[in-house]
Amino acid sequence: MGGGGIARVVYIIVLAILVLLLCFFKYYNYFIDESNSELILAIYPLGLSFFVFSCISYLTDVLKGYIENIYTVREICLYLFFFPKLLQGPIEKADKFLMDLKSVHTINRANFVEGMQIFLFGLIKKLVIADRLGLFVDTVYSSPISYDGGTLLLLVITYPVQLYCDFSGYSDMAIGVSKVLGYNLSENFNLPFASGSVTEYWRRWHVTLGNWFKEYVYIPLGGNRVGKNRQILNLLVVWILTGVWHGSTWSFLIWGLYNFAIVIFEKMTNIPQKIPRFYRVVTLILVAIGWIWFRSPNISTAIMILKGIVQWKVGITYIYTWALIYVALTAVITCIGYKRNTGTWKYLILDMSKFASKLVICITVIMTLILMYVGNNYFLYFNF
Repeated sequence: MGGGGIARVVYIIVLAILVLLLCFFKYYNYFIDESNSELILAIYPLGLSFFVFSCISYLTDVLKGYIENIYTVREICLYLFFFPKLLQGPIEKADKFLMDLKSVHTINRANFVEGMQIFLFGLIKKLVIADRLGLFVDTVYSSPISYDGGTLLLLVITYPVQLYCDFSGYSDMAIGVSKVLGYNLSENFNLPFASGSVTEYWRRWHVTLGNWFKEYVYIPLGGNRVGKNRQILNLLVVWILTGVWHGSTWSFLIWGLYNFAIVIFEKMTNIPQKIPRFYRVVTLILVAIGWIWFRSPNISTAIMILKGIVQWKVGITYIYTWALIYVALTAVITCIGYKRNTGTWKYLILDMSKFASKLVICITVIMTLILMYVGNNYFLYFNF
């Protein structure tokens, strides 16, 4: 495509069309509801956001000359519509994925064994942990005014674990299926609850989305190569876009601004390095408070939950046993993973030539079938 004038004009036009298309489906229904109009509501196409992100990645990389090879329409369509990553990511960079297409992809025993174990790991996180925690979270969020402070506190602790297991579970399944087919998708979560700061947490959470905003929004705005005030403005733009991309309610915007304020505070005070051990706990608290705004349907609900915890209000006590078990289990696995790999997550792949490994997999499958929740199993990030 090159970087000529005509190419740049075409790029801007196509980019504008993609962004307008995404904005229409994300915000049309919100404005219809707000105006009490009788117009027909739009049905949001699954995977539209990640499709648009992939398109922008490809067009930008071509314009900047990062993609030098000539790819066929079939290869480009495979990148855009590759089914494991289409609905929720990981968001693959165009040059990385397209270069990988030049390799021969075959379904062999080694890839199948590794991929299916990764898939099973994600399936457990989704069906056994996330969906059971969702039963508790949805129940309390449906009427938070009815519950006491202890229940609301457990809710605030539980939701980040539910969202993590739901979304990272999908990512694991996508990575696993792709591995079976011979493709290597990017890591999307890297032990976020082991973070030493909120800034680090967002580097470890939804890694590919963070990298996408960094490469296609933050750096084009000037990144950290400009003055301090301009850098702060660039971060503000990124966090506002991150917030409004997730949803059209004011609570998502507040969530974005809340995280922006904490990231700037950490950058200016360097407090995570001054009190590293204590600040790990503070990080989890700050992140959990932020997720209240993210999950709440409106501002009043978020304030109600925060006030209920601070005032330790009386009400229905609902201490969900599975929440206590799975939050504790997530904490233990996070600590083990952090210590075992010095802060990075690697899948534990069993050698299936050994009888013990086969037995472990069989027991795992049986326990998954026994413990899985068979109710509402939709993925939370389908909403975005």
